Amino acid sequence: GIQYSFVAEGVGLDLRTRENRDKVRSIVQETGVGISSLGIGLLNRIPLATTDESDQLVADCLEAMARLKEEAAELDDRELAAKVSPKIVLLAFFGKADLSGDEERMNTVISKLKRFAPIAEEHGFILGIESLLSESDHRRIMESVGSPAVKVYYDTANAARMGYDIYKEIESLGVDRICELHIKQDAALLGQGDIDFARVKTLLDKMNYNGWLIIEGSRPKQMSPTDATKQNAVFARNLFESSP
Repeated sequence: GIQYSFVAEGVGLDLRTRENRDKVRSIVQETGVGISSLGIGLLNRIPLATTDESDQLVADCLEAMARLKEEAAELDDRELAAKVSPKIVLLAFFGKADLSGDEERMNTVISKLKRFAPIAEEHGFILGIESLLSESDHRRIMESVGSPAVKVYYDTANAARMGYDIYKEIESLGVDRICELHIKQDAALLGQGDIDFARVKTLLDKMNYNGWLIIEGSRPKQMSPTDATKQNAVFARNLFESSP
């Protein structure tokens, strides 16, 4: 499967329109490649903490997810329906959107998530926070919002780059607070850097995580994204699809 980017209105196969949703369903049916989740990377340039435009972006995404869910329910092919009705959306907090050390921004995001969480809950959706924050800050956001619809979208490379103990964080957050993971290694292929993915697998098995693992980055400078992704996919399948 893939994580599908929810973009600005009118860009690419924008999921706001029925025509584009039909096209995406057709592509999924033809290729067999499902949609694991949506991701709003655009929030890095239109931060949730500082812009009103971001509010509409998140609202539009939740509306598109609701339409995908409704339309999938009408399909006779239940396997296809499951592949075209993502329940998780990644909310990005990097670059201009970084919340690290900014109390005012953190409080604004908490306030906005309190408004979006009931909508997500109504449809069975999850708002996944991907950021450079520590486990304690992530917990603060989740506890302040007080909704099962707000969870952490964990990224191994981002956390490791910040100096956090990723193994301790993954185990501590657990399956109830991690909605999905980016398995990633900065500037190296998976398995060829500092992150012990066999240890990550052991932790995920222990906590009975059965969600998606999304490959992102994990590419030496000189290697093409295509070649890196092919090699990373082989590594990930060999490791994570093996028995505990």
